[in-house]
Amino acid sequence: MAKTKAQKSQLLAQYEQYLREAKAVYLASMNLTANETVELKRRLKNHDAVYTVIKNTLFRIAVQNTLNKEIDLKGPISAVTVKGDIVEVAKELAKLKKEDKAHFISMILDGNIDDGTKIDQISKLESKEQLLGKLMYLLNYPTAGLARALANNIQKLLYALNAVKNLK
Repeated sequence: MAKTKAQKSQLLAQYEQYLREAKAVYLASMNLTANETVELKRRLKNHDAVYTVIKNTLFRIAVQNTLNKEIDLKGPISAVTVKGDIVEVAKELAKLKKEDKAHFISMILDGNIDDGTKIDQISKLESKEQLLGKLMYLLNYPTAGLARALANNIQKLLYALNAVKNLK
């Protein structure tokens, strides 16, 4: 069913809002059943992301209005708008690609338009929590090592003093 001019302008405003508020927008051609689509939307919602099938012409205009850049879109394309962790969402989409249910078209990250291979690269990164855990380990390691070394030296001193005491 054709959309009215009012519906198109509302959809255009929605796309522009997505582009302004999102950390990243992943564009892909999806081959999903209705049940798989519902499941994907549920999983993406956990990562503060939204899955929508876009109108190419309106999305192209929204990109032009918001980012002052051109994007070439052909065929049925889905957009995943990410406000949360972009790595976790990329990993969800990479799972679909492994199952041949998605073909990455493009991505918009920090106002830059890149090809779909960047989504694969992002999906291979570690999550924010994992990186923070490694950072905390690296920050804590020198102090923990120093504490162990000092405790070990004190323990050796006590053994030596006990040995001297036992000799007298």
